[in-house]
Amino acid sequence: MQPPHQRRWSAALPENRRHSAGQRARRRLDHPGIHLRFAAPELQYADCRAARRHLPVIFLRYPGRVRLLLVEDSQRLQRSLGLGLRKLGYALDIAGDGQEGLEQAESNAYDVIILDLMLPKLDGLQVLQRLRAGGNDTHVLILTARDTVDDRVRGLQMGADDFLIKPFAFAELLARVQALVRRRHGRKNPRLVVGALEIDTAARTVARQGAPVSLTPREYALLEYLAARPGQVVSRGELEEHLYDGRIELSSNAVDSAVCALRRRLDPPGQASFIETRRGLGYVLREQES
Repeated sequence: MQPPHQRRWSAALPENRRHSAGQRARRRLDHPGIHLRFAAPELQYADCRAARRHLPVIFLRYPGRVRLLLVEDSQRLQRSLGLGLRKLGYALDIAGDGQEGLEQAESNAYDVIILDLMLPKLDGLQVLQRLRAGGNDTHVLILTARDTVDDRVRGLQMGADDFLIKPFAFAELLARVQALVRRRHGRKNPRLVVGALEIDTAARTVARQGAPVSLTPREYALLEYLAARPGQVVSRGELEEHLYDGRIELSSNAVDSAVCALRRRLDPPGQASFIETRRGLGYVLREQES
């Protein structure tokens, strides 16, 4: 039997999805290069103490908390891909038809849109055409069962960034999404270096002065987002938009609590913090002063 990561996703949900949320949150994710125990994404923490007490520690092999939109009318694919992507830490919104997908894409900022071609109301190419005509340059990964050169050429000419033919391996979908995220932020090198911090976004590892640092999924997502914008002020609103999907109702201090928890992991005792607070503006990841 093929290992789980090599099986093609038929969109069937695993039998154990009937388990409780707590059991699912404690279950180990079986995926190559991912060695972690994950927290249920619905869990929210009011302060750093609660975060330290409840969030499991992982050694980072986790994607950054980028925001994705999946436009797919198959409910089985919605559930299975949603389950897999959210387990890996992605903020994911889902639309069940082309009209809803277009409205969400025009209303929110996404890092990547995963777009099926055969959709009700508006098909995938119509959605793509209207997005590009409206100036939306979000990278689009097309999912299609049409395995012909003409279909792929037409989609690329209309503004698609990549194609994935059904059925597909979930590991390939992940790799293509990650490549599009890097392209969106103008990066080919997966390594981000800010002062003494080094983040390998391909291996999903973090080191401070060469020593590995273990973070929770939320902490890593926050760090990678800031590290991709070194020296730039990132507002609380921007962090909320990109680190959390539409299913989560945020507390007023959710971002502040996440930053507080990350500082405890990163900052050596007696030294200035890597993360600087700009009152009324947001946060900046900067090199520590020597």
